[in-house]
Amino acid sequence: MNIKENAKRAFESGELFEFLTGRNGYDCPVIDVSIDVPTDWTRIIPFGIYALYEESKDVNILNEYQNAIIKAINGSAFDIWCAVNILYFQIDHEMMKKSPFVIEKNVYHDLKDRIISNKDELEKEYPYGKNGWNMYEDILRLIHNFQIDWGYSFLE
Repeated sequence: MNIKENAKRAFESGELFEFLTGRNGYDCPVIDVSIDVPTDWTRIIPFGIYALYEESKDVNILNEYQNAIIKAINGSAFDIWCAVNILYFQIDHEMMKKSPFVIEKNVYHDLKDRIISNKDELEKEYPYGKNGWNMYEDILRLIHNFQIDWGYSFLE
């Protein structure tokens, strides 16, 4: 599967949200570990979104990427969890200067409130199976890891 071609198809079809959340045939399984996530953000963002943007420098790719993240933040508990994973990867790569762009902070302005208001639903879902973290605990894990690496929370 060519990740950049899938990203391009998703962008041209107005389906970056589906691309980022592994829907409509855009799922990209993690290949190096056995983990059940909707898509491999560590591959689709750099080899899809970033590659597409770097090839064209089309600011609409960035705009649609940000809109897809906003849609995820305002979606279901599953979508919120996806948004946190996407933002964790995105902001981490911004900090490491590995992202070709920086997303606007207002994109994730409502994320903390959405996590809090959906806590009960997030606690019911176990993306890694019943013996793993629930989505809420996984979000807390990602926030903690980011704080350890960079000294602040991307939710503030």
